[in-house]
Amino acid sequence: MAIHEVSAAAELGDAQLAISIAEDVDTSGLPEGLRSRRAQVHIDTAWAYAQHRNDSAVVINLMEAERVAPQTLRYNIIVREMLRELLKRERKSATPGLRPLAQRSGVLH
Repeated sequence: MAIHEVSAAAELGDAQLAISIAEDVDTSGLPEGLRSRRAQVHIDTAWAYAQHRNDSAVVINLMEAERVAPQTLRYNIIVREMLRELLKRERKSATPGLRPLAQRSGVLH
């Protein structure tokens, strides 16, 4: 249930609620067949952090989503837009993993 609450809060623009709920979500117990669902929690959490302009937390969550289900980054429109936005305001010292992540996802060539 908490997984859906994170998604709903992020989509409704209540970033603080999404982050708060996400901090207590443990997806490690989900079955292997739900890898994309596990990744989606990290994507939704990244989106919430993006709304707060916490770029390093966005990158960390997207990297975790990539670790769980790499294909989710390449084909998710929201992820691609977040990465484009992060690249526009990039601070290399704060987000050292951003460019490699954007390259792997196909946003940066």
